Amino acid sequence: GTCYTNIHSAAMALAEAEAGLAEIKSHQGWTSDTVYDEALAADADHAKAANLKAKIEARLNEGEDLLKQADEFMGAGEWEDAAAALNQLCEIHPQDEGIRKRADLANANVETIEGGIARATDALRRKRFDLVLQAAEEVLLIAPNHGAALGAQQDAERGIAGIERQLTEAKELIDSELFDD
Repeated sequence: GTCYTNIHSAAMALAEAEAGLAEIKSHQGWTSDTVYDEALAADADHAKAANLKAKIEARLNEGEDLLKQADEFMGAGEWEDAAAALNQLCEIHPQDEGIRKRADLANANVETIEGGIARATDALRRKRFDLVLQAAEEVLLIAPNHGAALGAQQDAERGIAGIERQLTEAKELIDSELFDD
């Protein structure tokens, strides 16, 4: 960037800084330090430049915090929370394709989870325990600790165990009837 060496050029630096604000907000590989520091170097007391720099740095830090949270949520398979953080981050950095792709993945996983839970719930209502297990497994592959999927899986396993007990009892009755004659 241009080096501003006197107080009179601080106004020009500030105008350049304001013009670059959108690019800074979109996080295109440079930070608020680039232009605002030049304005502050030309006039260390320039309050408007200092204030704008502080606001932009706070916004960038907020984005970094959200990205860190999203990474933690994704690592834990907490896709609903990851999607919320990434969608908010997309609002802060709308031009960042990397963030957009991660948000798209998180949103797709949320849809998969919601669809799987809906199918598991429906199958459980119909006592189709095989379908419950399939739907729960689909969810658990991407969200290993998902409470509703784990609950549906346990319900299906209990249902299958109940059916197996009934089959065993029925076989025992049939066998006992055959040998009683």
